[in-house]
Amino acid sequence: MKYKISDVSGIDRFFNWADPLITRALIAGDVIITLGRESRNNDQNAKLWAMCKDFEPIEFNGRKWKNWAWKCFLLSAFRHEMPCVGLLGEPVSMSLSSSRMSKKEFAELIEFIYSEGSKRGVRWSEKAHSIYEEYA
Repeated sequence: MKYKISDVSGIDRFFNWADPLITRALIAGDVIITLGRESRNNDQNAKLWAMCKDFEPIEFNGRKWKNWAWKCFLLSAFRHEMPCVGLLGEPVSMSLSSSRMSKKEFAELIEFIYSEGSKRGVRWSEKAHSIYEEYA
């Protein structure tokens, strides 16, 4: 069950709403309440992959890369990841998942990708560009 709190007054409303539910739930055992930020949505995820696809014609490190590789490059640069040494001496980036990013952080990633794409001459497809107004 989710309850979104957008301002301080929402805290009081949340506890007025949740208190009877928590009290009833405690009869059956311990209750765990988790606080968090709204996570990325499906539209953002689709936009990320469309944008990464638009990078495919761009050459980097002497070759052209698929969208999944561009996602790794862009996410690593966005998070300023420093690779560590893997089991066989290979460089390994430790955090290339975007699935747990907050909605706000994901929007910042999309802006970063637009910036990197502009520097590299990416021609944005209609699919990648169509949702841009949502983030502008």
